[in-house]
Amino acid sequence: MARDLLFGSLSNPPPHLYRHDLESFLYILVWAALHYDFKLGVRLPTPECIQIWDSSMQSARNAKQSMITSMYTRDMILSHVQPQSQDRLVPWIISLADLFADGGYAEWHARDNPEWDKKTLGGWITFQKFMEALGREPRQLRPPQVDSATL
Repeated sequence: MARDLLFGSLSNPPPHLYRHDLESFLYILVWAALHYDFKLGVRLPTPECIQIWDSSMQSARNAKQSMITSMYTRDMILSHVQPQSQDRLVPWIISLADLFADGGYAEWHARDNPEWDKKTLGGWITFQKFMEALGREPRQLRPPQVDSATL
C-alpha cells in the first residue's frame, strides 16, 4: 500500500489517487523479489527487514519511507533479493524508488504552493514517467475501429 494511504485511518482514509497504484506496484515488486524463488517455484519466508510492512499502518509507512529515502535501508532490503531476480527486478526497484523519492522531494519543496498538482506530485509521478523508470515505452492504445457497414 502506498505511503500516503497509510496516513489515514480505516474510518477516514485519504483520497485514493492513480499514483498510489503505481507506488503500490513498487512494493509488489519488492515483495516478489524477496519472497519467490521462481526457479524452484516456491515461496520463501519473509525476510526480517520487511516484516514491519505487515504491522501497524504507521510502522509500515515509516519503513516504506525509509526504503524510498535511505540508501542504507534500500541496500539492506535488496541484499535479500533472490539471485534469479537480481538482473531484472533490482534495477526496476531502484529506478522506481528513485522516482518516488524525487516526487516526494519535489512535493516537500512545493509544500507552500497552492497550485501544486498533488495528483501527480507536480508531474513527477505519471504513467509515462513510471514506464520510463522501468525502461519501457507504454503501448499506445488505438481508438476502436468503427465498421461503417454497421452504422
